[in-house]
Order: sequence, then structure tokens, then C-alpha cells
Amino acid sequence: MTAADPDRRAVLAGLTGVLVSAVGGNLALLAGAAHNRAIAAPARPDNSPCLAILDWALLETVVALDVPVLLAAELRQYRRLPIGHDLPADTLDMGLRGAPNLELLQAQSPDLILISGFYEAMRPQLERIAPVLSLATYTPDRPALDLARDAVTRLGALLDRETQAQELLSALDHALDAGRQKLSDRPERPAIAVNLGDARHLRVFGPESLVGGVLAGLGRPGAWEGPTSYSASAPVPVTALARMPEADVIVVGPTPEDLRAALARNPVWQALPQVREGRIVWTGDHNHYGGVPTALRLAAEITDGLEGLGHD
Repeated sequence: MTAADPDRRAVLAGLTGVLVSAVGGNLALLAGAAHNRAIAAPARPDNSPCLAILDWALLETVVALDVPVLLAAELRQYRRLPIGHDLPADTLDMGLRGAPNLELLQAQSPDLILISGFYEAMRPQLERIAPVLSLATYTPDRPALDLARDAVTRLGALLDRETQAQELLSALDHALDAGRQKLSDRPERPAIAVNLGDARHLRVFGPESLVGGVLAGLGRPGAWEGPTSYSASAPVPVTALARMPEADVIVVGPTPEDLRAALARNPVWQALPQVREGRIVWTGDHNHYGGVPTALRLAAEITDGLEGLGHD
């Protein structure tokens, strides 16, 4: 950074101060890392910091807060998701989430790198390039939706987007409240949210998952009582759904078209009570480890899907 960049210097100084306060980091480390790097990327029009983001839940949250993103990971796959359509076209792809292009990161000199606990092993390498902030998106002891809300609040404060953060959280609260009202005259059946692996196996989302949090917010108690690992069960046979005949089934995409065609020919699937009675809700494609923006889309799609099942 040169003396010709006074606005960027002020923004970065403020960012570093908030980051140190937020995560209890080492002031000398962060300030030194910021001072010793030459900024290769052009300054943003509003002098906002240049961010590099590995975790998709944090990426969608930052985009929803209307903060520019300099670099992010696996953008070809991310842009295939509905949530990915909101990402600005000029965001650079820095490669795989588990193995980012460190040379590109170094060349672009981001002001801050955002990661989650999934990527803590890479912290030493990343900190040689820029200050690193890690925000939890999934932990064994807290529901994912609570962590997603916390990430919105902390990023809003860090990036001077408190108003946008409050609006995003209010939008989620409104979507869940509205969904509960719309579904209040439906039978109070439990629900089970799954992702299909193939025509014979599925994963079940537990109550601590993002999808489980959305279902609870919509007043649909989870039917799954089996164990889960890191928010979802290991693959189980589709026959597991027969043990919960009263539960509505939410199939969370991606669900390839050839898989749906295979299910139509699968006598086991067709014999399930939920299938025979038309109590299957199909959502669009989602990042199962997403943040509040994903939760918002899930709340709307699940509400519409359950409404469409009728009132029998």
C-alpha cells in the first residue's frame, strides 16, 4: 500500500482494529501483515476491503451484505447453485476450497482472508499472505442456524454493514414466521429432510443442521431420531423412511434428473407411504452447509412445498 492510497489505508486500519477486537488476535501480526503487502488489485469504488473467502457459507453471507469479494473458491460449482447467481462476475476463482491457489492469493494481496473451521489447517500458509479471520459455520455443540446468524452479526460489524446485517436477519425471521402462519392449518406432521445419494440410499439431516433449523423455525418437528455425524446421518437405505410413515419428506437438492427417473422405476421407493400419499417436497439445489441466505431460500421453498401437499 502506498501513500497514494489514503482512503484504502484508513479502511484497512479500521478493518484491522475491528478484526483484532473481534477475534482477540495479535495486533502486531495483523498490522505487520497488512503493512508489508503491496496491493496488486485495484481499489474498490467505495474503498471497501478486498476479501478472499474460502468457505461458501461465509461467501454467500458477505455477498448478501453487499460487500465486494475479490477472490473466492470453486466458483464454477458455486455459480451452479441458485445462491451463486448473486456473486459479482468480476470475482476471481482461487481454485479448490481445500487447496487454494496460494500464488494467486499472493499476487492479488487481499486485505483479509475469511475461513471457517473446515480450513483451519491452512491458517499458517494463509497468514503469510494476509490476516485471517475464522468464523464457525458448523460445530458439534451449536445448531448451524445459530452459527449462521452469529456470522451475519459479526461480519456486519466487521465490514461496516450493520444495517444490512440486521435486514438480513429480520428477513429470515419474517420468512420463518410467515411460513409458520401459512402452515398453521396443515396437519402437524413431523418432517424429515434428506438428500438422495442414489436410488437406494439417502442422508438424513439432523436437528442441528441448517436444514433442521429451518424446519424447526417453520414449526415442523424433526422425525429422525437416529444418530447424525456433523449435521447429517451417514447414508441409510431409503427403507428407513418407512419407519416414519407419518412424516412428510423434504428432499433437499441437488437431485439429478437421472436419479429422479431411477426413483420412478424403484419399487421400494414407490412403495413408501409418503410417496404413495404424495407427501414428498422437492427443493432446488442448495449448499447443505450454507448460511442465512441459504436458510432464507430453504424456508420459502419448504413452505411452498408443504402448502402444495394439501390439507388431508
